[in-house]
Amino acid sequence: MGVTPTGDQDRAIAELLADMAAPHPANRLLLGDVGTGKTLVAAHALAAVADTGTQAAMMAPTEVLAVQYAEKVGPLLDAAGISWCLLTGSTSAADRRSALAGLESGDITVAFGTHALLEARVSFARL
Repeated sequence: MGVTPTGDQDRAIAELLADMAAPHPANRLLLGDVGTGKTLVAAHALAAVADTGTQAAMMAPTEVLAVQYAEKVGPLLDAAGISWCLLTGSTSAADRRSALAGLESGDITVAFGTHALLEARVSFARL
């Protein structure tokens, strides 16, 4: 994805991908201090989901954090040819319509956002 993970990040990515490949649901908590690369690990998970032809969502508790995720991870996804959108309460009506249509059609693979991702009108083609 254009950024070389550290050894610990590589291990976390490998464990996360193993969980995702298992035939049963898995919950994983990624814990680390500020600046330790949690977002990079999450980006690898999003890319792995995209590689399967399905969609993924990365929800943040605040709009500021959702925007930060999109600003940091979005360019990595762009470089990998993975389409994405940002959906928050402040998303303009035109951008919201475009995002909703792209998610529903499957043209958008990854969605970053806040609780706005949980609204009834948000429909994913292959989440």
